[in-house]
Amino acid sequence: MKNTLRSTLFYFLALPLSLLAGCSTVTSQVTVFHEWPADVKEKTYVFDKQAVQQNNLEYNSYENLVRNKLNQSGFTEANSGNPVFKVALNYHTEPSDVQISLPSYYGWNDPFWRFHRFGPYYRPYFYPYGFYGPYGPYGPGLPMDLEVRRWYKHELDMLISDAGTGKQLFDIRSSTESMNQTLNTQMVNLVESAFKEFPGSSGVTKKVETPISK
Repeated sequence: MKNTLRSTLFYFLALPLSLLAGCSTVTSQVTVFHEWPADVKEKTYVFDKQAVQQNNLEYNSYENLVRNKLNQSGFTEANSGNPVFKVALNYHTEPSDVQISLPSYYGWNDPFWRFHRFGPYYRPYFYPYGFYGPYGPYGPGLPMDLEVRRWYKHELDMLISDAGTGKQLFDIRSSTESMNQTLNTQMVNLVESAFKEFPGSSGVTKKVETPISK
């Protein structure tokens, strides 16, 4: 019996640690459409900025992240001449799901329960209230201390076009959800996931795991 008790306590103490260990990556959903030419010899590019993106410090920060990944992927930013590609960036954050949590009042907060209702111990033999407990078969009713959490969806859109003809060649959308509504906290992961396996398969939506940026 002591061994069973130790095992139960170890399980509940170790569970939060295992959950923390599983939070070292960010999951993004990446959708790609492209008609990427197979015979590209020169991969020069310029950023195609909208009017509202000109002299925008936030945009410049995100552009630098994309610039670094483009250069790592074999592209070269054109300072003059006629670039082969134009790269356009868009990004936004919007409210997503609302998560409502209720406290586990029927078990953990009942002083006559021991540990967990699904563990090796249920109520002790001296429990005076019968099978349903003091609240009857319908429980004590809904608690008033609800916990409401708002999630936010962050998205990065990147479009690469032929600079001469304007033909769209590569369109990618990378998105993730977080309880932090600030986009810049997620942009490193969005850019990283967008360039993973570039250019990848067209018409595919996949989940990409990236390490949490420090």
